Amino acid sequence: MQEKKRVVVVRYLAETLLDEGRDYPERELNERLAEANEDYAALRRYLVDYRFMDRAARLYRLRPRAAGPGGPTSCRVPGCRPRPGRAR
Repeated sequence: MQEKKRVVVVRYLAETLLDEGRDYPERELNERLAEANEDYAALRRYLVDYRFMDRAARLYRLRPRAAGPGGPTSCRVPGCRPRPGRAR
């Protein structure tokens, strides 16, 4: 899948499967993502790589939309590159 299309799909999943303002244990996040695709680990990785979610101690949280497209900490636009040092 092309990267621009992947970002659109990941954005859609973040907006439709997950709620802002709550922490998701890794297991629960995996279960929700598995509803969309059997490769939930890749989806979870993309959510973090494209900065839709933050991860700390196996807990995941959606980043605020205020950081939004084009913001200094945002990577929510097509063509944006994942954070340096992250393998694909």
